[in-house]
Amino acid sequence: MEHKDFAKLTKQQQNTLLIALHVRNSLEDFHVKNLSDAQMKELNQITRQAIYEGLGFVNEKDNKNDLWQLTEKLTKKYKFEELDESQIAEITQAEFNEIKDNHKIKRKDIKNVRMINFLIEEMPHYWEIPPYPKNKAKKGEK
Repeated sequence: MEHKDFAKLTKQQQNTLLIALHVRNSLEDFHVKNLSDAQMKELNQITRQAIYEGLGFVNEKDNKNDLWQLTEKLTKKYKFEELDESQIAEITQAEFNEIKDNHKIKRKDIKNVRMINFLIEEMPHYWEIPPYPKNKAKKGEK
């Protein structure tokens, strides 16, 4: 991508690239010690895609304020981390209409709620809350 084309990107694309570049720069010493250039190239691509998708979930949540509150409500009724796509589709039309009417969301939003909840549930309990002191990342932490 040419620098002049950055302004043409969507906000999510711009944010993805900025965050991914910061992540890449933060991994440079690790790269030099442990990864080949080919491995780092692949890791960079995986990182950019994951950041893009993660920002998509977060942007949906932020754009639809009710989604965050709805996560808690629905999680109490359904174990979202255990539901698959077909089970989400089985949420009754009446239940969906109540959710839709009260929260102004679409059925696809429920999938975003499920993903956000899954990510929260999967967050390791030993992760420290950022910001971290510079260059003080715990060795061996994933």
